[in-house]
Amino acid sequence: MPSKLRPFVLLAALLATAPQAAHAADFGFFGRSGDAIEINFAALPGVAAGSAFSGLNLAGFSGHTVLASDLLANQPFESAGRFWVFPDPARNTRALGDSNAARGFQGTLSGSLLVNGAAKTFSVTVQPGYTGSGLGAVGQSSEALGRAANNPLFVAQQQQRLRYLGFVSEGGAPVAVSGVFGAGTDSALRTFQGAFIGGINTTQANTDGIIGPTTAGWLNAQNAPIFQEIAPTAAYTVSAVSERFATSWTLDLIAKGSVLAKAATGITQRVTALSTADGYGSSAIHATHRVGTDIDLATASSTHNWGDGVTSTDEANVVKHAVAFVDAAASGRVIRFITSNQDIYDGIRAARPSVPLYYDTSGGHQDHLHIDVGPPTRSAGRTNLAGDFNLDDAVNAADLAVWQRYAGANYAGSDYLTWQRRLGASQPAALAAAVAQNVPEPTSLALLACSALLWLKRSRL
Repeated sequence: MPSKLRPFVLLAALLATAPQAAHAADFGFFGRSGDAIEINFAALPGVAAGSAFSGLNLAGFSGHTVLASDLLANQPFESAGRFWVFPDPARNTRALGDSNAARGFQGTLSGSLLVNGAAKTFSVTVQPGYTGSGLGAVGQSSEALGRAANNPLFVAQQQQRLRYLGFVSEGGAPVAVSGVFGAGTDSALRTFQGAFIGGINTTQANTDGIIGPTTAGWLNAQNAPIFQEIAPTAAYTVSAVSERFATSWTLDLIAKGSVLAKAATGITQRVTALSTADGYGSSAIHATHRVGTDIDLATASSTHNWGDGVTSTDEANVVKHAVAFVDAAASGRVIRFITSNQDIYDGIRAARPSVPLYYDTSGGHQDHLHIDVGPPTRSAGRTNLAGDFNLDDAVNAADLAVWQRYAGANYAGSDYLTWQRRLGASQPAALAAAVAQNVPEPTSLALLACSALLWLKRSRL
């Protein structure tokens, strides 16, 4: 087949299903909800070297954080034309402009500026999820509280990712994205570190508060912990207490373990305590329930004793519940049980001898079963696909539409060739299904392909 015809043949297969979005701004940028989204006008093909930038209008970014290169890169915006957008993860409803129900904000933000005195408009389309590798990922250079050599851009990236993942400062305030590593960032970070450190009785005191390669690796991991409030299901209920928060790993263990436990005994589990919203508040209730990796499960009142050497039906059910959590195959895993009932202790040890147990001789665990939760193996950070200009996790005709709209402004001919080589590539959507878009008419897409090739031909003349 002649090479000149191949692009049309490849595109023909997409005509019936390819999504396409409409864009009206002079420049168009795309990023993810959990990222620091870089906007760099000086690096664009459509902006001449040495251009001057002024009159930045960000009225359309209300509710979100924008920090310029003056603060984050020690470069005046007037000459660098560079800033970063930090979408507000709490602004996640349609009433506030959100386009779907995924975590964090998704939608399109609009602004304007002057480039060499000429008025230009731009849009920033925020897609779900976060980037774990490459442009958009969280960087690190051992940032820590009180360290003079902290990199402001890295700090801002770290702050954005912590708040996107739901980790708040001591006292419950959201982490402020400022590029300055303050006490609020430090306290939220230590809860995050405590979650992935795992182990027995881990609290913020067991962490170092330094964002080095390991911590940054977890901030970028596909399976990074999300700190969130538990919601009851048909398999478990939740006591009306303040300790209703935990990591996503812990909540996954509760969800899957409770389903197995109910299948084995017919009993709906009752979660009596996890962690408070900030973790730190649990210190006044449970000394070790501070990083979202502890579970207290209610047990039948007839088991609230030391045990008598004969396993009752209710005690046997507690053992079955424990086994269900061990066998749940969840992202979080049981690393220890605590009980003050000898019959329950012996039953769990006999059923799952490899699982650590602790017998509390104080009697403090007679009325519930305590579970310590360990972290999963860290998954590598997720990279955005080359040629996926709109970041919907698929290289398709919608990306060609984006390229065509911003060819010469945001994109060059080499970007089209990248799209052509990567056409058809895809990956699982980032934490949520991609936003639905309209399907174009076949004639429109064919014309779009023709215009792309004509643009390439002219650009080479």
